[in-house]
Formats: sequence, structure tokens, C-alpha cells
Amino acid sequence: MTVHEISQSRNFIVFSGTVGQVEQAFSTEMHNYSFKNNKFIANNANVQVPSALSQVVRGVVRLHSDPRVPNARVGQKITINKKTGTIEGPFGFHIMAPSDFSSIYNVKPLYAAGIDGTGESIAIVTRSSLVDPNYGVDGIQDIRDFRSVMNLPANDPEMIINGDDPQVSSFNDTIEALLDITWAGAVAPGAHIVAVASQSNFADGVDISAAYIVDHNLAPIMSTSFGSCEQTMGSVQTAFYNSLWQQAAAQGITSFVSAGDNGGAGCDNQAAASMLRKA
Repeated sequence: MTVHEISQSRNFIVFSGTVGQVEQAFSTEMHNYSFKNNKFIANNANVQVPSALSQVVRGVVRLHSDPRVPNARVGQKITINKKTGTIEGPFGFHIMAPSDFSSIYNVKPLYAAGIDGTGESIAIVTRSSLVDPNYGVDGIQDIRDFRSVMNLPANDPEMIINGDDPQVSSFNDTIEALLDITWAGAVAPGAHIVAVASQSNFADGVDISAAYIVDHNLAPIMSTSFGSCEQTMGSVQTAFYNSLWQQAAAQGITSFVSAGDNGGAGCDNQAAASMLRKA
């Protein structure tokens, strides 16, 4: 195996190897699979850690190349009133804008007292670049446009490419990154926003970026907006995140995950939930 990185906390290593090496080391088989027109490679059975390492290795976080699907979705056309800083959606629906958030959560007194995030940093977990000429994507300009339209001060984010540039790994991945960056900056307009993008191969870029932020003590606040059902993650991956969040807390990092979307219902059938709401 080739070891690429050893974490400063000594809690994990990043490594790679051939299919044959992985199969031999972890007593499993790697196969090609296809599901809903999505082709990927995965192990056909749980890995077994070699007995010589069983006392020091909890397990392998992932061996499959099928990344988690971002929950962000592109909606319908909206109308923005720059003068009032409000957003109107289809059918007369009012869509939350930064000014709405500050009113609902009573943040305006903080702004009036000069507390707007200045001097603080927020790290955003992503697995997609913001700029990719091949797709005609310029997320930095999108963020500038958002801040201008929403009457927020100019404040470009910092983008860290961890390892190989993932570029625009998927359209929805980029939308997820833009959503997280724009809204972190909308609530704390003076804060320094730093986004970390890591490429997904067999290790998910979400896991790699989250580990990078903690391992490099990048910011006192970090946001991970990629949700996942813990029941499908398996014991090793949940142990990885339990350990990572404990390490973050020990370093004084407050970690936020997208629990605001569905809370404890992340494993529920969302289509069924929608049907129940309509009924």
C-alpha cells in the first residue's frame, strides 16, 4: 500500500493500493456494479482487518466509488427585489432571504452592535471546485452577484483545493457548495469563509475535506451540509465521524451538520413523508 497522509491527530491515515492488494489485505472482493445508470466499484463483503493490525485499526471508512448524493436541488425561477432585499418564488411564495433570517432569529441587534462575523473564520466542506471553464461555471462570480443583490458587503471566499482538483464533480455538488458558502456569508457577512474541496475516488471527498479541516485546525467553525443516513454508513464510517467530531471539539471547533433539513428523519423515506404531508 502507499500511504499518502498521516493525520496530525494520529487518528487516521490516507492510503491507496491496487485492487489485488486491497482484496488480499482486507479479505474481500472488489466488483463492478450498476444502479440506476450509475456505475461504480465496491467491495462485495465487509472488510476484515488483518489480525496484526486489529489492535490499532478500527477499519476502512470506504472502499466503494459511489459518492453520496447532495441534497441540494435547483428550484424554479424567482424574482429578487434588490431594493427591499426580498425574494419571491412561483405561485406567490415568499422565499427566505438574508434579511428574513436576521429578523426571524433576532440577529439584527448583533449587527447593530457591530457583530457581523468580522475576525472569525468558517470552514465549508465541499467536494467540488467553484470555477470550471469546461462547464462554464464561475461560482466566485455567482457569490459576488448574490452578495451584491442581497445588499451584503463584498467578501470573496478562500478556496483550498486539497490534492487533485475535483473541478465541477457534478452540477449538484457545485450548487451545494455555493449554497453553503453564500448562506454562511449571508448570516456572518464579515466572516472569512474558507471552502475545502477534495476529489472523490474511493474515499468520498466529503470525508476527506472534513478530515482536512479538523486536521489543519482551519477554522473555529465548520459546516458539513452533505447529509447521510447513519444506518447505511456502517459502524466504521460512523466511528470515523464520531472520532473526527470529538477531535474537532477537543480543538475548540464547533461543527455543524445539515440536521436542519430533516433532523433525526434523515433515514426516512422522503417521498413517503411528502405524500403524508399532502394528505
